Amino acid sequence: MFILIKAVGNRALADPKVASLFDSLVSTALILITEIQSPKCTLVCSARSDNMSVIEDRRRGCSVDSSVSRFVREGPYVSSFREKSIPLEEAPRLGSVSSSSICTVDTRPSNVSSLPPLSDYNSHANSILSSSITPTPREEDETSSFCFGKSYLTRPICVEAFSTQSKPNKLAVTDSCGGVYITNSRGEIEQNILIKNSSASSVCVDEKNELMYVSVMQSKGRSIHVFDVASNCRKVEVIACPRDPKIEMSRTRWITVGPRGHLFMTSGDNIKSALWTYIRSKKAWKLLKESRKSRYQYLTVAEDQADYKAVVLLTCDAANNRLLLFVIDHSMSLINEYDLSKTYRLNEHIHSPASAIVDKHGNLLILDYASGKLWILLSGVKGVRRLKQVTLPDIVRPQEALGICSRGDVLYLALFNRREILCTQYLEEGVFKSAPATSSPIQQRRSTSLPRS
Repeated sequence: MFILIKAVGNRALADPKVASLFDSLVSTALILITEIQSPKCTLVCSARSDNMSVIEDRRRGCSVDSSVSRFVREGPYVSSFREKSIPLEEAPRLGSVSSSSICTVDTRPSNVSSLPPLSDYNSHANSILSSSITPTPREEDETSSFCFGKSYLTRPICVEAFSTQSKPNKLAVTDSCGGVYITNSRGEIEQNILIKNSSASSVCVDEKNELMYVSVMQSKGRSIHVFDVASNCRKVEVIACPRDPKIEMSRTRWITVGPRGHLFMTSGDNIKSALWTYIRSKKAWKLLKESRKSRYQYLTVAEDQADYKAVVLLTCDAANNRLLLFVIDHSMSLINEYDLSKTYRLNEHIHSPASAIVDKHGNLLILDYASGKLWILLSGVKGVRRLKQVTLPDIVRPQEALGICSRGDVLYLALFNRREILCTQYLEEGVFKSAPATSSPIQQRRSTSLPRS
């Protein structure tokens, strides 16, 4: 307005027409100034400014919802393996954690489960956050890893950590030629169970009933030997393995025991595989699953659904590079099957799964037989799982390890070619130990068949 006064000058204002036009311009300017200073206009301008700020943040790659509070579930939480992975922004709790792949894939089963819907199995929004996975080595010392058994083992196949009232905190190690060794956590022999003219392979312990099951091969066939742990591991029963469907006798019959004492067994020979359970009241095996062109090997309990008396079993399909979950209900019937390799895209990093277990923290540990690498699918809140590589000592070579188990923060690995059991710490107070990644050349040879026993 003041610029206009200066432009027209005092002489122009002397003209009546110019003076009238000037008065109308001044009135209009005063009205505009009044509206701009009003609260309504201030809100509109502020909203426009916020929108421009959001657009600018998006251009720069900033999160628009960074100021929005997020709900976090309090207390410890172990997610189910049938939950989907979603990206979660959280800082590592220990050391420098390398980037990892987080994959989300729809894993809704095609068959309807007879179990009531569980909150842990609810689907999450589909989202994928992909990045390269790098190994996380750490400095090894005498306290973090050691080996035992060189002096007495001939070909260790399986190792199982157990704790019963009569034998607390023990290890059971099966040896192809030496039977079963009961040792302490340092590998010192406390008892040697000899099984004449036989080869021992898989082992599991029913801690509640203090029974130990050992998978044995003899010249006349395969069988499961049952020992009473409380009675100094006295043999109490021999259960003959089923012959239908027909699977090569040379293939190991892998066994595990459920949380309520049910015995499960699996095996496969590339032509067909099978999953059974033993019905003790009928003293007979029940076939739960038969699959063609597959090779089931290793078996463990992945999850216990105590409220529904159901159990989730985990096995490896070595022929098709898969990790499978089988859901068994209270009537000992298979009601669902899941492929973890598709859910978490494990086949992008694991090429020949030999054995897999779930530790007490809900982490999935997978041994790649072809490369000798050990992977861990870390459990997290809201179904978030991150795949990391566990750095093992250099003594672990490709195609030389098989059996695996864990106790607390310690991992045990059976090295059948070296005739030793490796004991290494992979957690610190339940948290995965990680360190800055270092690059090193990786050599991988083609995987051959697993050792038969």
